[in-house]
Amino acid sequence: MRPLILRLVVFATLVAGSFLALGARQSLAHAVIESTEPAANSVVSKAPHSVSLNFDEPVDTALGWMRVFDSDGERVVTANLGRGEGDDWVRVAMPELENGGYLVVWRVMSADGHAVEGAFGFQIGESSLP
Repeated sequence: MRPLILRLVVFATLVAGSFLALGARQSLAHAVIESTEPAANSVVSKAPHSVSLNFDEPVDTALGWMRVFDSDGERVVTANLGRGEGDDWVRVAMPELENGGYLVVWRVMSADGHAVEGAFGFQIGESSLP
């Protein structure tokens, strides 16, 4: 693996491990993410103006948030969630992002009142994969 992807994988593993260590659990009754824009693990040619998450049911954004980190682990966005195309979509506007890898970490409240959280990455510009 190239250094950029390796750093993203290590960072994502640490984030996921911290959620598990804190006892974050998800059962089948909770909201499940169906898609993201940009797509998880995708390579896009231009920086997105926003990041959107689509769930299989409406979610509550009042206590939700999204954080975006660059490949050096620096936080480039911390924001409360806004609504997207419906109650099952959430969206956050992005600043001007440079080419490189990004990790999106998010949290929403499921309709049953339980927290649902996760993470995914995307790349802007050329892929650093072989």
